[in-house]
Amino acid sequence: MNKKRIQILFVLILSALLISACGNNSKKYINSGDSLFKSGKYSQAINSYNEAIKSYNKNPEAYTKRGYSYYMLKDYTNALDSLDKSINLDPTYIDAYLYKAYTLSVENRYSETITLLNKALKIEPKNPKLLNQKGFALMLLGKYTDAATCFDNAIKLSPKLADAYANRGMLYARLNDINNTDKYYDIAFKLSPNNGDFYNQYALALRHLGKNDDALNAINKAITINPKDALYHFNKGTLLDEKALYNDAIAEYNAAIKMDPKYSEAFTSKGSSLSALGKYTEAITEFDNAIKLNPQNSYAYNNKGCALYKLGKFDEALKCFDASIKLNPSFYDVYVNKSNVLSSEGKIKEASDVLKAGSKFKSNN
Repeated sequence: MNKKRIQILFVLILSALLISACGNNSKKYINSGDSLFKSGKYSQAINSYNEAIKSYNKNPEAYTKRGYSYYMLKDYTNALDSLDKSINLDPTYIDAYLYKAYTLSVENRYSETITLLNKALKIEPKNPKLLNQKGFALMLLGKYTDAATCFDNAIKLSPKLADAYANRGMLYARLNDINNTDKYYDIAFKLSPNNGDFYNQYALALRHLGKNDDALNAINKAITINPKDALYHFNKGTLLDEKALYNDAIAEYNAAIKMDPKYSEAFTSKGSSLSALGKYTEAITEFDNAIKLNPQNSYAYNNKGCALYKLGKFDEALKCFDASIKLNPSFYDVYVNKSNVLSSEGKIKEASDVLKAGSKFKSNN
């Protein structure tokens, strides 16, 4: 073997050893991140996954787990960025597709979710988690028959996949079938008795079916399992609101806000409860908090407009309604509210025109 070949061989061996060492260090940081993730320390887990990436930036596992950690922190922009990097590194890395699907679904991007999952299912056509998530997206698009097929196939492939039973139960609730709703949630509860998300989802299903007392029992069970989940307290507040128990609802919204100070929707709902109690000035403060956190919150603008109207501040109210319409043109209620203000000002023709403009969205209400 000549000298040049020996040098090339030496370089190749050295490179392989360096890659192996980097890979080992990367795995060490990933394992550390996994432990932190399991403890709910998502920000710290991200730091560990960042170290894993610094050590070896070609590892899709590190990007995927970092993306899922961002998802758990509701930082969906960074979640998608990490998950896309993982898929670019390894287009067959299924967990990256699954977690990206979770993220897109949370952002109500259901058509994109289905396109993504169809791509993943070409790689693993019998993956029950992919099928279950596709069914979830289809259900929220109102494609109930296709959703049912996905859930049933997921259950057939993995009879102990509790998520699929819970989603099947939610689908039956949307079809107003209480017996099968209960049946499938009962199976989910038996398979995963300490899953607060299932009880939260069941509460929403029961609410849809008009069983608010039973829904409250279910959400209380969810809170018992995980008392620090802001969403559970928010949903309990909504149920109490609907029973006109406004002070109790406000207490739940406050709990949600304490756990998640950036929870724009909780500020909006708290403001609505305050308005229902006639505390319009206090309500406006909460709507302003909601808008500051999320300038795209059309409901906060609408509800603030209603509170201003009650205080006789018609011009300010109209500005809020216009902002709401600009953000969400298909929101029928805001047209009604704007029309009421204009009518109060004696602008009958303008009020009629606004109501007519919004009438095409009445079915969305």
